[in-house]
Parts: sequence; C-alpha cells; structure tokens
Amino acid sequence: MKIVSENIRSLIKRYLAGTANAQHMLTLSQWLKQSEMNELIFKSLSRQHELEHEAGDEWNCFVDRYGVNFQYEKKSHRKLIFLSSAASILLLVTLYILIPSAPVENDLFAFVMEQEDLLTNTTITTTRGDTMETTVSHASIELIHNGQQLSVEDKVVDEVPNGNSVFINTLKVPYGKTAKILLADGTQVWLNAGSQLIFPNHFRNSDKREVMLVGEGYFEVAHNPSKAFRVLTNDMTYTVLGTAFNINAYDGEQNGEAVLVNGSLQIEHNNSAQKVVLEPGQKASLNKGLNRMSTFSVDPALYTSWKDGYLTLNHATFSQLIRQVECYYNYQIVFDKQLLSESDILSGKLLLEEEPENVINALCDLVGVECKINGSRIELYRPE
Repeated sequence: MKIVSENIRSLIKRYLAGTANAQHMLTLSQWLKQSEMNELIFKSLSRQHELEHEAGDEWNCFVDRYGVNFQYEKKSHRKLIFLSSAASILLLVTLYILIPSAPVENDLFAFVMEQEDLLTNTTITTTRGDTMETTVSHASIELIHNGQQLSVEDKVVDEVPNGNSVFINTLKVPYGKTAKILLADGTQVWLNAGSQLIFPNHFRNSDKREVMLVGEGYFEVAHNPSKAFRVLTNDMTYTVLGTAFNINAYDGEQNGEAVLVNGSLQIEHNNSAQKVVLEPGQKASLNKGLNRMSTFSVDPALYTSWKDGYLTLNHATFSQLIRQVECYYNYQIVFDKQLLSESDILSGKLLLEEEPENVINALCDLVGVECKINGSRIELYRPE
C-alpha cells in the first residue's frame, strides 16, 4: 500500500480543481476508506485549499456524497508562534501535493519532506496554519487535555478551539538533534536525528490509532486492546496494542529495520503478502531491493540507546560506527576501504551531545587516522 501515490496526488488535485469525473471520484473514495490517515490528509488539503483559494464547500459536498465522517471547521485566522528569535518560517507540508511536480521514488517521502538542509531547529507544523520551533537539542513535546493543547518544553504554545476537531501535526527533527513527544493517548515517541512524525491531535474519532514515520523512532505504545496502534512507513505497516519497539525507516537506506523491546509487534510489507510477528529481542529487516524480510535475535539496547543521548557499541567495526555517525549528523565521511582494518573493533558508549567535529576527531584518535573537514564532507586518511 503506497500511502500517497502519484495517482492519488493527481486525483486530489483534480478534485480540488473541480475537474474530477465520476471514475476519479470513485477511486478517490476507495482510497479514503483504506485508512483514517488518508481521510485526515484529504481533509487537511481541502481545508488548506479553501483557505488559500477561497473555494466553496468542496469538503462538505464530498462528505455528503461519499459519507466520509468528519466535521469541517473553517479557521478565521492564523497565528505563528516562535520559541526562537532566529527561527525560519517553513511552508506547510501539505501544500506540497497542490504543486505539480515530477514523480518521485518514495511517495511518503514526497508528502512529508521539505528542504531539510534549511531545518536547524525541531519544528512542529499544523494544518491549521501554525508553526512552532524550539532550539533545544533534545526537545520535549506533549499533547495534553485530550489533545486540546500542545506543550513544548512545559509551555503551552497552541490550543485547539474545538476539542472534537481532528488536525494533523508534523514534528520534524533536524540532524544532530532528537525529540520526545507524548501523544494524546499516552503513547511516547522518541524521534532520532533527521526524522519526522505525522500524527493527529487525538484519536477519539477513530477505531484505531495511526501515525506516519520517516526516519527513526522509538515507540512506547499505551496499551488499548480495543484500539490498535499503527505506524505507517512507505514500505511497512507496524501494528501493536501496547509495546515498546524501535523503527528505522530512513529514506534512501537499503534496509528498513524494526527491533522489539517488549510486547508483540506485527509487521506487514506494503507491497507484498509478507508478514511477521516479532518476539522481544528480535529484529526484522527488509531488503528493499529484493523485497525480502528476515528476522534475527539481537540485543535491543544496541538499537535504542540513541534516545538516551548515546550510541551503544558492542564489538562494532569502525566502518559500522562511521555509518551511524553519518546518519545522525548528516555528514558524508569518505575513506579508502584499505585504510581501516576490520580488526579495529570498538565497544562502549559514544555520547551524542558533543559537536560532530569533536566526535569524529575522537574516533580518529582511537584507530590512528586523521581527518579533513570541509563543510559536511569529512575525509579520513592515514598520516604519512
């Protein structure tokens, strides 16, 4: 299941422009019924389209015709809240679909990502037109009072006027930082560097709880046997009732991974019939090129310690560690494969609080190599 395919994006644009025919409407209706998140996306786009283009009540017409059960609420004004004086204004992510663009390989990535090179602070955007930022390295966000208020660093920064309304929020974490968010149902999510989470302000109007993830996230899901919790990525769908697990779903990576800490985790491949149910201490890995899933027994701490501000190393090669550092700081580290010996094995903890240059220099000292830093590119070489 592709979450927002090129075909669906085209149908949404046709509908909002008033050029959709009966077959277009039927296909769009079927897509809306696939998941609650699809309906939220469509609702948000319709609201944004009306705010920007002063369109009529297209959303209400669609509700009447196809029975999509949502309340429509027009917002009379927008507000922009900044927690940092140096914050930069970011465009609302849902506007992306309204702008014609060339097809891209990863559909979910196309929907949620912006120009991440411009993102320096952890940012929350809402489909009501609000933007919030925080400059701290490890941000803390909470949805409180059943999702009616949004708190950042223990300060209420946004409030939903109608507590029953459903809005989509997007939390973006730049490289070199992390964030923790408490969702309205009590689920806690830690986002790693360069990651994004799309989530509604509450789950009361749905029979399931759904969020979208790009990047890496650690989830401690609040137990609710009557309402499953689903994490949607572009390649996989993860379903639980209450458990703790880590998902690595960065775009552009060859493999997607999930590690279960406790509870039970069902994983479905979106493009095939493959399905596995993990037990605690197991990892599922998807080879995207081969569309093949495999399971392994692992030490979960090696995959989840990043949420506590450090990387855990257990007989890791220098090359493996370099890859983790590249991902966290968004650096490109280049070196001759003959430069490093596979006998350079590292164990211990690597703190992520340090500046990336200090981390790289410390690692180079460990294995006797030197580095040359040029912007986000780092070259490793053996001293003469």
